[in-house]
Amino acid sequence: TIFLHLYGNVLLLIGKYLEALDVFKKIISLNPHFADVWISYASLTYEQDGKEASLAIVLDAIEQNPKESVLQYYLTSVLLRMGKNKRALESLEIALNMDYKSHPLLFIFRPEALKNVKIIDLIELYK
Repeated sequence: TIFLHLYGNVLLLIGKYLEALDVFKKIISLNPHFADVWISYASLTYEQDGKEASLAIVLDAIEQNPKESVLQYYLTSVLLRMGKNKRALESLEIALNMDYKSHPLLFIFRPEALKNVKIIDLIELYK
């Protein structure tokens, strides 16, 4: 599945978005426990099909991988992009309880979160 993921990313780089989506879907059908693929799939879907479709994918990923904090941090970033700040804070709190040390992932997924005082305050509470 790692090679297929790399192949999907190459397809993204050369602009073959639909083919990349197909590759990501295939990987998930083979191994639904590969969080990075879910994130690639949701991210591309966000760009191609919109926010709600991407959100549904992330929620499905979390349902299938409830212990993957990276997915919870990614959900937080999607919710922030959608302007659903209250839900984003709830998601961040779950992620912080799961794995505080991974919180910098949020800033990779959504660099603008560094400017969000409520996000920073919540993270500071978990220090």
